[in-house]
Amino acid sequence: MASAGLRHLDLDFQVHVIATSHLVRCGRWSELLSCADGGEMAPVLSLGPDFSGRQPFRYLDGDLHFEFEIGLISTGGASGLEQLDRARARIGRFPVHLASEFAAEKAGRCPPMTCLGVRPLESGLEVSSLHYYPQESAAVLSRSVTALR
Repeated sequence: MASAGLRHLDLDFQVHVIATSHLVRCGRWSELLSCADGGEMAPVLSLGPDFSGRQPFRYLDGDLHFEFEIGLISTGGASGLEQLDRARARIGRFPVHLASEFAAEKAGRCPPMTCLGVRPLESGLEVSSLHYYPQESAAVLSRSVTALR
C-alpha cells in the first residue's frame, strides 16, 4: 500500500493505492476504483459511462461537482505498450503520485501495476489513475475532477 496526504482549499485529502484499487478521501466524500476480478465476494458498484468514451459521469450535490471518465487501453501490441508508457509518465508528473507494482511470473516488459496521480486545481482536484494487468492485455485509465463551487 502507498499513501499520501494533501492539504488543498482548506481541506485534507488522503490518497491511497491499495493493490488493484485506489482511494481518494476528503471528509464524507470519497472516490474508490477497484479492478477486482469477478470472483470477489464484495458487491461491485460502477458509476460512469461504458468504455465508449461518449459521455463522462457527472454528479452535482450542492457545492460539489464530480466528473468521472474511464477508458480502456489494449496493450497486446507495441503501440498499446507505448500508450501505457505515456500514461504512466503523465501520471508520474502530477504533484502527488503513487504507484504499486506487483510480482508476476509472465509480466514481460511491464509488471501489473496501479498508478495514481493527484493535481490540485484552482477550485478542486484532478485524479488520474492507471490500472494495468498484462495477463489481460489491457489497462484501465480513469480521470476525475472534483470541484467546489
